[in-house]
Amino acid sequence: MLSHCTRQVKCFHKRVHGGVDAIFRVQFPSGLIRGDYRLVFSKMDLDDAFKDKRFPDTTKVELLFSPSTDLINNSGEGCVCVCVCVC
Repeated sequence: MLSHCTRQVKCFHKRVHGGVDAIFRVQFPSGLIRGDYRLVFSKMDLDDAFKDKRFPDTTKVELLFSPSTDLINNSGEGCVCVCVCVC
């Protein structure tokens, strides 16, 4: 990433009959994204989810970033792909 500023990732659950529910959000400085382009956050790092009993205390969220938009189909210019894995 070119700029080093605070990034926020929000995860939502899309309801079948419309609307969305916030599941979690996490903020981090983009300078943390280095090397393998991967960040891992524990349940305690996640806004909204840290107190949610639906998530076990061992919950982790892994963010996988692409260093290039070349790997992304139909993306807008300047877009960075983020794959979120919740385990």
